[in-house]
Parts: sequence; C-alpha cells; structure tokens
Amino acid sequence: MTNGMVLRTCVYFLQLAGFVGTFGTQVFGADTVSESFLHKHHNQAIMGVVGASKFIEPTDEGLQIRIKPPGVDNTGIRYVPQLIGDFTITVKASLVNVPKPSSGYGTGIAILIEDGLSSGASLQRVVFPDSRQYLVSHHYTVDAGKYDHQAKPRKFEQTDVILQMERKGALLIYRAAEKGRSELQEIDRLKFTDRPIPVTQVYAQTGGAANEVCVRLESVEITAEELLRPGQWSKTADLRRGPMLVLVLLGTGVLLTGIILLRRRRSETTS
Repeated sequence: MTNGMVLRTCVYFLQLAGFVGTFGTQVFGADTVSESFLHKHHNQAIMGVVGASKFIEPTDEGLQIRIKPPGVDNTGIRYVPQLIGDFTITVKASLVNVPKPSSGYGTGIAILIEDGLSSGASLQRVVFPDSRQYLVSHHYTVDAGKYDHQAKPRKFEQTDVILQMERKGALLIYRAAEKGRSELQEIDRLKFTDRPIPVTQVYAQTGGAANEVCVRLESVEITAEELLRPGQWSKTADLRRGPMLVLVLLGTGVLLTGIILLRRRRSETTS
C-alpha cells in the first residue's frame, strides 16, 4: 500500500467524521406546557404555589391573587421542571386592584427566572410609590455573595398585559403588549446565563413592603428545548454529547488506521 493510499484512507475517515458531525447542529424538538386558569381551573400538579396559598383564589376570569397588609411576601405560582436550552415564557395577566404602594420597589405582577447559582431576571408590570406605572426589565448577578441588581423601567399604563421572556443561547429578550394585541413589543435584551433554569415563578409582587395588591393570571405558556422534570435524565444533553462522542471515536479510528497502515508500509519497504 502506497503513502497516497494511506493519505486517501485518512481523508476518507475525516470526511466521514465531518458528515456525522453535521448532526451536531440540528434543531432539537421542543417541550411545551400551557396552563389556562379560566373557569376556576388551577392544577397544582403542573403549577404549584409559591408564597401563601390563602391569598390565591381560582375564579371564572382566572387565578386571582390578593395580598393585604401585613403580608409582604410575593405570592403566585411556580413551575417545578428545569428549563433547558432556549425557552420562551408567556403570561397573560391583569392588574385588578393595585393602589399606590406606601414604599418598596413596585407592586404588581412579575415573571422571575433564576439559575440557582449566580444569575436571575424578572419582567415586571408594576406601580411605583410615586404612582408612576411601568414595565421593568430586571436582572441580577451574584459575585462573592454580593448581589448586583440592574433594572430598566419603561412607562406602561395598560392593566391587561401579556408578558414574555425568551432566551436564545445566552441572550435574554423581554417583550410585552397590552392584552388583546397580537404583536409583542421588545423592551429590552441582554446577555444572560445559558445554564439550566430551576426557578420559574409568576407572582403578585408586593415590592418588599406591606402593600396591598390584587392581580389575576389568565394563562401561562412555557416552551423550551427541554422541560426537565425531577428524577429525569436530560435528553437534550445526551443528544448534544452523542455527536461529540462519535467524533472522538472516529478521530481515534483515523489515528490508529494511519499508524497501522504506515507501519505496514514501512515493513513492506524494508522486506
């Protein structure tokens, strides 16, 4: 066997490895959960409770959350499975009765996501203590136990809203619209973690003070590359590791084949 044949054999295996490697860029299937709270519906097996359940009341118009002083804790719903990869969270909600808060960082409705390590973000429709009404895109990072919060308010006075947070890779996009309008408007985007998200909550926000707030959730929809439930293996991670493992094995095969053929060639030359 000539050196040219050895080279062509190695090239063949490299081409084969490249072919298999193209599957690493495939678009993975998405998982979706969609929950409507109309007609007194609230399946806690899908959307559990965060905060005090006594403040939550299923109604025909949706899940009503009414917090009164001296209550200061946010109350709402939480989604237990982790969000893996790209995802979109869409919430339809209304501010039913949100008086001017006496203090705090704003009362109203919020979506919260956290990676449980060093990053978190929220999208809020709130009323400030000075009576101004805003959409707030918020995120934070944690470094050596210190929290760095960043928030951007945008004037928004509609009480019936659609809130949406979308992650693409390590990019987080905030969108919102008045409920009833089909087109969501982007209000912010920023660099965010691409790690799994184990904390997903939608709640009535008190602003960290004893303020009265009453909101109503109509629906929540979550779509992700994978919604990883407790005790399950991540199929997305396995799919992404698979092509890499194939490439490693094929690369090893190319190297061994080249070595064997070169040794055989040398043996034929010396004999």
